[in-house]
Amino acid sequence: MELQSKRAPALARIAQLLERDPAEPERVEELESLYFDTPQGKLRRHGVLLRIRRDGTRSLQTIKWLKRSAVFDRGQSETEISGKGPDWAAARGTALEPLLSKKLRRSLRPLFKTKVRRTIYPVTTEKAEIELAIDDGSINAGRRSQPVRELELELKRGQSSELFHVARALSRTLPVRLSLKSKAERGYELLNGQSPVAIKARAVELYSGTSAAEAFRIVARSCLTQIVANEAGVKSRDSEALHQIRVGLRRLRAAISFFSNMVAGRPTESIKTELKWVTQELSLARDLDVYISEVLAPFREQHKDNTEFRSLYRDFERRRAEAFGRAVDAVGSDRYRDLLIELAAWIEAGAWSQPDDQAERASHERPIEIHAGERLTRWRKKIVKKAKTFDQLDAAERHRLRIAVKKFRYATEFVANIFPSRKSTRRRTALLNAAKRIQDCLGSLNDIAVHEMLNLGMLDGQAEASPKLLRGRAFVAGLVSGQEEARIAKLTKGTVAALADFRAVKPFWN
Repeated sequence: MELQSKRAPALARIAQLLERDPAEPERVEELESLYFDTPQGKLRRHGVLLRIRRDGTRSLQTIKWLKRSAVFDRGQSETEISGKGPDWAAARGTALEPLLSKKLRRSLRPLFKTKVRRTIYPVTTEKAEIELAIDDGSINAGRRSQPVRELELELKRGQSSELFHVARALSRTLPVRLSLKSKAERGYELLNGQSPVAIKARAVELYSGTSAAEAFRIVARSCLTQIVANEAGVKSRDSEALHQIRVGLRRLRAAISFFSNMVAGRPTESIKTELKWVTQELSLARDLDVYISEVLAPFREQHKDNTEFRSLYRDFERRRAEAFGRAVDAVGSDRYRDLLIELAAWIEAGAWSQPDDQAERASHERPIEIHAGERLTRWRKKIVKKAKTFDQLDAAERHRLRIAVKKFRYATEFVANIFPSRKSTRRRTALLNAAKRIQDCLGSLNDIAVHEMLNLGMLDGQAEASPKLLRGRAFVAGLVSGQEEARIAKLTKGTVAALADFRAVKPFWN
């Protein structure tokens, strides 16, 4: 977790929470760490980290590598070494060993370093022993530098749920925020001079035989990672980051629906309520961004001399800026901060993961391919049923169909790995292509409905406006409406064709 307060007050408040003297932690360490890679970042591309940490006269070489779909854990090997450079013998049996060609060994060099003062407190509860570490220092890459203020909880013994009990207590005492970005990731970004960027979801790695409960946890971790990764981009008002954090939120809500028989309950309903809240807080900024970039902007050059159009364009830009401010406030709020901690706790150690009776345990332990087959079959039947009467659906029913297709598409992407045969891959690709076309067409139709409301809003509150201004805004509203009206028939026809293609593809999970 990131710690967002000055060191001395933070230490005092943490010590008070632990009922001990802030001047008497278990230990304090002065740590300097060098991170090695090739100039092209080959180790990073393979998910491997090589670090040498010095604590006084002692040098410790650490090799870490990504575990499958883990968020809070990685494979790790640590060896005390005597030299200043990497010890290749200590890489045996790690993910680094297969990469260690002579060329790579010659190319490895320290790219950046961290210097931190680590204050460590033991935390003992009835069910666990936990180590709480506060890191205060900096990351340095060439001439660039960035402060480090982090608080880390490590389970030494006992139940993992206790980590989150302590995290909740800390969040009530300190302005801590959940962070999934390591010092190494921050170091690479600093080295490359990267500003916050939009992060798309990584492919979910599920395999045949994985229990349904563990499959949900892996999928939910992927969604949480995407959400947290795009916070910085939203705060810098990046349009694509705003889109991707909303995708992460929608993917998570789809995952909850896909595994609803296992995760149902009051805590889950609370999580769903909060996810819906943050999604709504971000929606207006996205709607206005799409409206300006895709609807108004194409007219800008054509009507550059039209005073009323320029005035209206500026008004919408102002409204977009205000909506982005609302989005930034949302992801910076205490409510959102608490949501992420509760979400992580729910994914890793929620009540859903400890079923009370034998039937629930059996449902959790079922192989994911069986669970996925049943759910996808049910969801596909509902879509096909609606597709047969598409021309009779009203706007609300079409909206529900769009959501159903979107959820089906996300679920299909979640379970892609567990049906790897050529036939399954061919059918899955065809289904995803058809689902994407349906989603795009229905999404555009939904956007047109949203834009119509924005068009009507052009004239709201204009009682004091001059007749000339009103005529200008009515002209622009008509211009936009006329353009979008012409698209409706084409999009409707495209939806019907895509639905027909969807119905024609046989299930890839059979």
